Amino acid sequence: MLQCIHIEQKEEFYAYFECRKKPLDGARDLGDAAIFVMVCLAGRREALVAACAGSMLADFMGGFPLWIGPTLIIKWAMAETFLHVSDMSNKDFIKSPRTLLALVLACLVMVAGYTAFGAVLYGSLAAGLASAPGLLAEGVVNILAFYGAIKPLQKFRQ
Repeated sequence: MLQCIHIEQKEEFYAYFECRKKPLDGARDLGDAAIFVMVCLAGRREALVAACAGSMLADFMGGFPLWIGPTLIIKWAMAETFLHVSDMSNKDFIKSPRTLLALVLACLVMVAGYTAFGAVLYGSLAAGLASAPGLLAEGVVNILAFYGAIKPLQKFRQ
């Protein structure tokens, strides 16, 4: 804890930094759906920058600075997986089985990544594995959110 005392006004001010842990049941956000939409709409470079920078900023602002490095690696790997497995050249890519496969694989990359980094950061494989069910559920929700969001935005594809 960092303690600062302002002597002129005889007031005390306390500031501290806290290293919080991510919830063990997933982060409960739709950030992955946003990453998938960005890959579809903006292309590789823009999507990777948005995915990594946005997710890292969310970790920092959310009080999880310990996760900034792992998030950079995981979100980059997710975006790359989705980009390379999906069939973006297909005009009706939303209905393509490869798009669904790409979404599932990208979410599995996310689950595996956060599980592995959780095991390392928390010093226990059990702690890392405890997050897997919630992360899987988060992946499913983000896949559904992607399909809900991409349909009306599909006309803006490059």
